[in-house]
Amino acid sequence: MSISKKCDLIGANVRQRSRSVTNERWQIASKLIFLNVLLIGLPTIVCYYCLKLGNISLKWLHVSLVVLYLTSAAMLIAESTSAVTRRFASQVWFPLSWPDTVKHQLKKILGMRGAALPAQGQPLPRCSFIVAAYLPNEQSIILETLDHLLNRVHQPEAGLEVILAYNTPVALPMEHTLTRLARKYPNFRPYRVEGSHSKAENINAALTIVTGDITCILDADHHPAPDCFERAGRWIAHGYDVVQGRNMIRNRDENLLTRLVAVEFESIYGVSHSAKSLMVDTALFGGSNGYWRTSVLQQIRFNPTMLTEDIDASIRTLLQGYRIVHDRSITVTELAPNHISAFWSQRKRWSQGWLEVSVSPFVGADFAECF
Repeated sequence: MSISKKCDLIGANVRQRSRSVTNERWQIASKLIFLNVLLIGLPTIVCYYCLKLGNISLKWLHVSLVVLYLTSAAMLIAESTSAVTRRFASQVWFPLSWPDTVKHQLKKILGMRGAALPAQGQPLPRCSFIVAAYLPNEQSIILETLDHLLNRVHQPEAGLEVILAYNTPVALPMEHTLTRLARKYPNFRPYRVEGSHSKAENINAALTIVTGDITCILDADHHPAPDCFERAGRWIAHGYDVVQGRNMIRNRDENLLTRLVAVEFESIYGVSHSAKSLMVDTALFGGSNGYWRTSVLQQIRFNPTMLTEDIDASIRTLLQGYRIVHDRSITVTELAPNHISAFWSQRKRWSQGWLEVSVSPFVGADFAECF
C-alpha cells in the first residue's frame, strides 16, 4: 500500500472516531435534555400556568393524586399478601397433619397455593457461571467470589463451568493469580475481554465460549446459594427460559445506608418481584442471579449502548415470547453501596437506564439487526 493511501486510511479512521465521539456526546446531552424537559420542566410550566390564570381548577390534580395513592396502596397490599401466603420452590419432605392439609386445600381453592418446586426429572445438564468484572476496581473481592463458586456451589454430574469475563486497561498482578487458579481448577476460565468498556461487552464475549446448557450471570461480589442450579434447573426443565432469583445484602450491618438498602431489597426481591411473578406469571431479569437457557441468552445478548442492559434484555426477551419466572428461594448475597456518592451514582444510572429503555425505538427489535 502506498504512503498516500495509508495516510487517507488513517485520516478516515480519525474522522470516523471523531463522528463517533460527537454522536456519543449528543446522545448523552439529548437524554439529559429529555429528562429535564419531560419530567421537570413540563409539569412545572403546566402548574404555573394554571395558577397564573387563576380561574382553572386544580381539582383534577388532587383527584389524580388520591387515585394514584389508593392504587399504589392496593397494589402493595395485594403483593404483600401474595408473597406471604404463596411460595415458590416449596417442597414437603414429611406427611402433613390434618390442620396443615386443610390449610393447603383452602389455599388451593382460593388460588393462593402458588407453584411448588417442580419435581426433579432428568439430571441437570452442564451449567455455567459468567462473572462480569472490571478488574481494577474489583480485584480485592473477586478471589472470595471465585472460591465460593468453585468450592461451595453444588456441581452437576455433567459439570460446572466458571468463566470470569473481565476487562482492565492495564495488566495487573492479579491476572497471574487468576492463571494459577485456573491451573488448580480445570473448570475455571479467566477471560480478559480486550477492548471492552462495559459489563455487557464482557458477557457477550463470554457467550462465545460458554459450554453449559444453563448459564447464570453474576457480578463480582455475588455469592449464590449452593443449590442454585438445582432449583433453577427445574423451572427451565418445565418450560421457563429465564429464572430470576432473590438478591440479599451481605454487608447490611455496616452502616445505616446498607441497612436501608437491605430493607429495600427485601421489599423488592422478597415481596414485589415474587408477588408479580405469582400473579401474572412473568418477571424481569435483574442483572445478576439470573439463570438462562444458554441458547436463549446467546440469541438475546446484551446491548452495550444501554445504561441498564439487563432491563433492555428483559423486555426484548418477553417481547420475543420467552418466559421468565421469579423464584425467591434462589438466593444470592451481594454488597450494597456503603457511601452516599456510590449509592447516588448507582440509582442515577438505574433511573436514566429505565427511562432510556422506555423511550428506546429498538426495544423488542433483534439486537443483532439493530447494532
